[in-house]
Amino acid sequence: MKVDGRISVITFHSLEDRLCKQVFQEYEKGPEVPRGLPVIPEAYTPKLKRVNRKPITATEEDLDDNNRARSAKLRVAEILNKEQLIMAVEKVYQPYDEQVYNSIPKQQPQTKPRKEDCFEKSGCTIN
Repeated sequence: MKVDGRISVITFHSLEDRLCKQVFQEYEKGPEVPRGLPVIPEAYTPKLKRVNRKPITATEEDLDDNNRARSAKLRVAEILNKEQLIMAVEKVYQPYDEQVYNSIPKQQPQTKPRKEDCFEKSGCTIN
């Protein structure tokens, strides 16, 4: 990734497109700058600039050739601040930590009550 480079994302589902749109908006806006600063610090500068406000979709000609392209949407953004963008992306997408994953308690699957258990316990019904 270079400064003035471009990021292109093709999405095929509405949830993917929404996520891409929200990330682009967040990194284009940047954090709120305190009022009265004579110089804006680099941490407060936007990380991305969207090239197109609306997604690029397939044309009628493209759809005639490939009907599956009807759901594809292309969003493009230009990189303005490489270091800040990398730090922000790393903060969102933490690497997989096996130790943390293994420490999460596993739930046992729910089982149906057995007839033997129902006769021993009061109030048990079997369908």
